[in-house]
Amino acid sequence: MLKLIFLIFTALLIHSNVFAKTIHLKDGVTIEGTIEGEMDNHIVVRTDYGILNIEKDKIQPDSISASDFIPEVVSTAPYSSSVSSGTEPADKPAPSPEYIFKTLMISTWSFHETYLKNGVLIATAAFDNDKNLLSLEGTIADGTYFEFYENGNIKTEKTILNLKEHGPVKVYFPNGILQSKAYYLEGKLNGTVETFSDTGKLLFEQNFKNGMPHGYFRTFDEAGNIKSETYYLEGRMAEPPKPGQPVVEQKTAKESHAPEPPMTTKVYRIARGEMIKFYLNGKYAAKITLDKEHNLIAKEGKLEGGIVKSYSKDGKLEKEFTFANNELTELKIYNPDGSLKESFGYSENKAVKK
Repeated sequence: MLKLIFLIFTALLIHSNVFAKTIHLKDGVTIEGTIEGEMDNHIVVRTDYGILNIEKDKIQPDSISASDFIPEVVSTAPYSSSVSSGTEPADKPAPSPEYIFKTLMISTWSFHETYLKNGVLIATAAFDNDKNLLSLEGTIADGTYFEFYENGNIKTEKTILNLKEHGPVKVYFPNGILQSKAYYLEGKLNGTVETFSDTGKLLFEQNFKNGMPHGYFRTFDEAGNIKSETYYLEGRMAEPPKPGQPVVEQKTAKESHAPEPPMTTKVYRIARGEMIKFYLNGKYAAKITLDKEHNLIAKEGKLEGGIVKSYSKDGKLEKEFTFANNELTELKIYNPDGSLKESFGYSENKAVKK
């Protein structure tokens, strides 16, 4: 439950619109996909295999028309984005908001967004589920962006500054009731994240600091009473402070004279096995994919050499990876009590149990 609210909130931002179209090219190729817009004399199409930018002059003239593009959602009601609580319906969007975005799923671990200014496509971007930017075409202008339901109500409202969410982010149900709200600073959660039911009742709340759980995570019953609560200190479960006792911040590596681990990991469960991402001093460095037998089936980036440890959400050692010359040479897997469960060497990316 370390980042339960964060995961719920992130999931609320991801949805799919389907505008299927068969596109015929002049060279005889047929493409099945979703037409998302046009940019720089290209048609932007999402297919099952990724995003394609197709030159207009390569498309059969009768293959597409203006009605094939995703329509701009317009409401006739006056706009006001202020919502006082989860029980207050969101007001209708403006007749013509300047910035609009649309979210589409690419895979179980990434999503794609398109950005429009005054109805014109200005950028497309892909992100992983931690909102790390994977690819970008065009320019995402600074400003407040809105996403809409088909009924014209606001689905999501967020402000982007320097390619990162910055300020309040709100998500609504189709009926206009507030579904969740959070606050970001330079792309990281800061402050309280709240999630509501479709009747406006508070379900969860969790405090964040610099993108990590910091403070109480609480769940609530139908009557609004606290059902459970867990205290976090800089991303880890901790004993809550006693009444009147000040919160003691954990010392940084510099203050405690302990070396800060330069390489950290994030593990994603996928259908084939696991995908592990590696971060050097907080910045993405590489990723590997292991199948269910721990064979290495995909690798991206560089990991020159050394040992990288992967921990569970409650801080227990789970795996230890050894790399040499950008190759995975050993994997150790640990039990919850810290004892070694199994160990593997690698030969031509195949796991060999020791």
